[in-house]
Amino acid sequence: MLIPRVARPGRSRASAWPTPSASPAPRIPGDYLLEGAVEQAARVRFEDRELLHQFQEIEKRPEEDKAVVKRLLDAFLTKKQLQELAAR
Repeated sequence: MLIPRVARPGRSRASAWPTPSASPAPRIPGDYLLEGAVEQAARVRFEDRELLHQFQEIEKRPEEDKAVVKRLLDAFLTKKQLQELAAR
């Protein structure tokens, strides 16, 4: 936390309070952080072209179809994780 210094009479000092323009962090839209970065990562890391094509086809389906696929994937991944934990 920055504490502003008290200027002595007759002396001028710059404020110790940070200004918005001095902010080192760039302004990045939240939707990019949530969607853009994930989409970019998916494009870069997807090596199985058949699986990628299947996901692209699922994206075109109605929301209820997407929900079924998500539940199936979740159940499959959960089962595999439990099997790995049991094998330890």
